[in-house]
Amino acid sequence: MNISSILITLVGIIIIIALYVVSRLGQRNVPNNQNAVLPEIKDDNGDAFTSVLDDIPASDGSTIKEIPPKNKPTSENDSSQKHQVVLFISANEEQGLDGSTIKQALINNGLSLGDKDIYHYFIDNVMGKALDSLSENDTQQPRSSLFRVANGMEPWTLKDSDLENQHILGISLVMILPSVIDNKTAIATFIEKADSIATQVNGILKNQKQETLTDEERSIILGA
Repeated sequence: MNISSILITLVGIIIIIALYVVSRLGQRNVPNNQNAVLPEIKDDNGDAFTSVLDDIPASDGSTIKEIPPKNKPTSENDSSQKHQVVLFISANEEQGLDGSTIKQALINNGLSLGDKDIYHYFIDNVMGKALDSLSENDTQQPRSSLFRVANGMEPWTLKDSDLENQHILGISLVMILPSVIDNKTAIATFIEKADSIATQVNGILKNQKQETLTDEERSIILGA
């Protein structure tokens, strides 16, 4: 091997070594792949949480601002949360409830046939009072159905053809809260009317499970 070949080989080796050194020096500022992605820290509610402890103040004396939760859980006592109260009036005899008696009992207690061909107990949206006797002018007033009464059997309607000269197994009473009046007044009215209707049709007032409503359950509903 002549001298020129040896020199070329040495220069090549030096260049390779130099490139390797430069490459290693440049990688010192590159983070390790294992630390490239940090896990998201969450609190017990699953909300994003700061990685700085709240009890360690900053050097300027300031404190860390609390991070509000993304989705605040709904409180059980939140009065705006809608829920329904359901009662049933079933027949006290095998033949069922007399349809004509049901119709008269509903009318006697201030209910009127309305939407979906079921009976409604209407409340004046402005005055917050019951519209027991609906005249032509009353029907033009803004009103809401405080509770409704439907047939206990499909198709659930209570049209005259469903009641006259007919017997049905029972009727269901449903109220959705909150309403246009306060809950306690609404529930008290609901229970009062349910008792009155049950008495007039000679039926049995039952709970949502279709079991006879007990005094304890009645107190719980009234205290809701």
